[in-house]
Amino acid sequence: MAVGVYSFPLLKPREIFACLGEMRVLVSEEDIRACDPAAVRTVLEAFIENTMGVTREDMAQIAFPGLSTLSFPEIHAESIPELIFYRKAQMLLAACGVDDFGLRDVLHPTPKRVRRQLSALINFAKFREERLAAFSDVTGQTDELMDQAKGLREESAMLQRELDQLLEEQKAEEPARQQLQMEVTELQKEINVLNRQQAVMHHEKDEKRDKRKEMEDIVASARFNRIEAEAEIERLKAQIVTSPDRVKGELAAIAETVEKAKDDVHVLEEKRSVVLGFIDVYERAEKELARTFTLLDEIEQEMEACKEAKTQVKNARTRIHELKVLTLETNTRRQRLEKIVELKRRDLWRFIEEARTAEEAASKALQIARDKLKKLEFVHLEVRQRIVQNTDASRKVELNMREMEAQYEKELKNLEQMYARLQQAANYYNEQVLKAIQSGS
Repeated sequence: MAVGVYSFPLLKPREIFACLGEMRVLVSEEDIRACDPAAVRTVLEAFIENTMGVTREDMAQIAFPGLSTLSFPEIHAESIPELIFYRKAQMLLAACGVDDFGLRDVLHPTPKRVRRQLSALINFAKFREERLAAFSDVTGQTDELMDQAKGLREESAMLQRELDQLLEEQKAEEPARQQLQMEVTELQKEINVLNRQQAVMHHEKDEKRDKRKEMEDIVASARFNRIEAEAEIERLKAQIVTSPDRVKGELAAIAETVEKAKDDVHVLEEKRSVVLGFIDVYERAEKELARTFTLLDEIEQEMEACKEAKTQVKNARTRIHELKVLTLETNTRRQRLEKIVELKRRDLWRFIEEARTAEEAASKALQIARDKLKKLEFVHLEVRQRIVQNTDASRKVELNMREMEAQYEKELKNLEQMYARLQQAANYYNEQVLKAIQSGS
């Protein structure tokens, strides 16, 4: 017999009836107070159904694993449901702390024991409801935490895949980055050289611009002098006189002035040629500077592209760092959730151990009931064997009786035949006597 584990208070009758009313057990208070066996059985069946999930119809079934071993299972059609009910009630009350429940409590219940048993059942039912609520909460929290842990593991795996992909991309782009870095270094060197050349050319450009302005001033001055000379010639032409000597002298002076002007013009033309050469050199220098500026623009674009590539690499490194931090935080959260899940799992295992303890107690009670059932089956088998033996004996007696009856019938027929013969002989004898008497008279 399983030993009781729980202690329980002895409830008052009105508390018991109130709890039975809440459970909607269809029994009257008078029947319970009178300890009616049918009412007590109804209450026990209600508690068995509420706490163990076994209905009255389930207990009424006679199908069980050892049924096929019985020679005449129909004999147990009524005893097996009673045995199942008794076993379930004994198992439930043993789990509630009542370890002395017996068959007399079903057949002949007493008020004191019924009150104690109902108090234990009600206390166990309330305790079960509280534990079921706590167990449901723990199970719900555990499921929620497991879902969160699963989501975090999936998120961590996704982030890890993204991190691996970024690292692979970074590793694949590393040669290109190094090549770009080398090209940027070479371009920076070329830019420095071109900057120095540009500074020198700017200086030469300024000098040539100054010389050009100076030459332009000289040419403008020469043109102005030429215009003045032409005006002077015109003025002198207007002052020409008829004196040949004077004319000759003036012509000589004019010719000298003209020659001098021609020399000045020739000098100016030479200077102009030099200036034009300087201008041509300046224009070629400007074209070279334009090409240089175009090349510098292209170099600046390349540098911008390099800077953008550097920015992308920097952003990728920042993203990798953020992913590492996020992965670390995710791992920390996962570890915390795993600890919480472990605590909840321990609570769950504790509940399972408690349920296992109760189940072991129930299994022990079940084993005891099975042993009793085997004993009863053995007794029934012996009774059945005796019945079979008695049946065989009765058949033998019946056979002997039939044989004796046949013998009696046979002897009776023989006696009847003998009686008939005796009757015939007596009749014949009487007839002969009558004939003898008649003949003698």
